Amino acid sequence: MEDTFKLSDKVDEATNESDETHDSPNTSDDMDDSSGFKVTFLAENPDLPVTLPPGWPHIIDWDTVRNEFEDAELSVQGFHIANGIATVLHRYDPALLKSFLDFGIDKVTFTQKHDPGSMAIFIERNKNVVMCGIYNTFAMNGNRVLEWDIRVKYRISCSGRWLPVEYATGINARETSRNLATIADYGARLTQAMLVNQAWEECDGVKIKTTCSKLLQ
Repeated sequence: MEDTFKLSDKVDEATNESDETHDSPNTSDDMDDSSGFKVTFLAENPDLPVTLPPGWPHIIDWDTVRNEFEDAELSVQGFHIANGIATVLHRYDPALLKSFLDFGIDKVTFTQKHDPGSMAIFIERNKNVVMCGIYNTFAMNGNRVLEWDIRVKYRISCSGRWLPVEYATGINARETSRNLATIADYGARLTQAMLVNQAWEECDGVKIKTTCSKLLQ
């Protein structure tokens, strides 16, 4: 496993897209980008059939695509952050993905921390809001400060579709954008970084911590 995450070069701000983009169902078990690179999905979770439309989570068949994945042109549909998160959690522990999809559990977190150093990849679902990103920590004026390399936030709709909310970067995520295409593009790059660096693995100096919590009624 590599010591650092790779992120593709940052993209320019793109034109806003409607939340209704890509609503038509995908009836295949894969998606193609413009270069013909095929993103194949696995039917290993009954709650995530491969026929779910774009914008709903899928489990990417990493063992099939890994040799081409790093250099592939990014398809926002195939590399949607919902697919990246579902794949990471499934490969780490299918039971954790099940909890993540269970709205009877209020909050689920996954953190892969690199030591020495303070880089971490963070995934969280808090009720119907999902946040995912890569950050570093450091001390400033006696306080612990998070500096986000990249962070995206999505809202899960009643239908189960993930809707983009915000992209953020910088110290305490102060630099933000609500441009829908920008959020989707950065989410795709975050998916690429998580999968290329196999964020579900623990090894020397790399530890994973997870939590699941249900609020008292």
